[in-house]
Amino acid sequence: MPATAEIDLSRDFLVSYVALGSESKPQFGDRPLVDFTIEIATDKDPNRWVTVYPTNLNEPRIPVTGRREFRFSEQPVRFVCMSIQKPQSRIDEIEVYGKFSP
Repeated sequence: MPATAEIDLSRDFLVSYVALGSESKPQFGDRPLVDFTIEIATDKDPNRWVTVYPTNLNEPRIPVTGRREFRFSEQPVRFVCMSIQKPQSRIDEIEVYGKFSP
């Protein structure tokens, strides 16, 4: 069953990357992130979300263990959404990096 984590930054920021932490202290090593997407938007209109990290199901996927950064061109962002396709994946943290938007 897919899961979604959505973050509202409360106002627009110029964001250039998102970092994820998964399985930072693995006990069994069976819950790293594999199949997921990261999307950004300035409003909640579903037609205006932009995918900045797609999982390409046709290519080999490297599991996220520890902390990994996903960089993209700087753009205005208020909402960050992460959709996880693999059940029982573990997210220890989601970090959003940028600066105030004028």
